[in-house]
Amino acid sequence: APSVCDQFGFGEVEDYCVDILPASGLSIGLKENNLIKLFPNPSSEEVTVNNGSGNSLEMKVLDLTGRTVAMNSIPLGLSSIETSTWNSGTYFYVLVNDQNEVVKSGKMEVIH
Repeated sequence: APSVCDQFGFGEVEDYCVDILPASGLSIGLKENNLIKLFPNPSSEEVTVNNGSGNSLEMKVLDLTGRTVAMNSIPLGLSSIETSTWNSGTYFYVLVNDQNEVVKSGKMEVIH
């Protein structure tokens, strides 16, 4: 019988097991919340955050180099964040609750 490291011919199958583990980095502790929406994406002048999470949030926006571009308090309901002074490009956002838990993260585009 062949061992795990043997070569197999055409049509032969090798059994193996794959363990799927949680992703590392920003997603640790992520409590994804579909009640929070950002629009429009892409934006040019401003982006609107619709916070239906039930809690006030803090939003941090980073550019591709990891530099913080904006920090905003996001109350319940609609909030606008001006993007007209930002360079065109891709930005990452992170929204955290008052326990500093990430409730939503993603990327957004700014096009001028």
